[in-house]
Amino acid sequence: MSMASLAATPLDPAALRRPQAAKFVGMGTSTWDRHDAAGLVPEARKIGGLKVWSVEELRAWITAGCPNRTTWCAMRADLQRRNSTAKK
Repeated sequence: MSMASLAATPLDPAALRRPQAAKFVGMGTSTWDRHDAAGLVPEARKIGGLKVWSVEELRAWITAGCPNRTTWCAMRADLQRRNSTAKK
């Protein structure tokens, strides 16, 4: 693949800003903000002052049935523990 064609190929983002994260899960931005404030969506990561959500994490969260943030953090930690144990 040439550099010109590589540069013209759009890349899927690994992280989404608020409006894109809301749209990704089928919510409006205001609803997303309320859910975020209430702890009903995964926690955002901060890059500088910018809040972003991981596409991979949002997919996994949806697959898990969209649990609240506290439950999701426990589920994610358990999955990470199992994955690290399986690699040994």
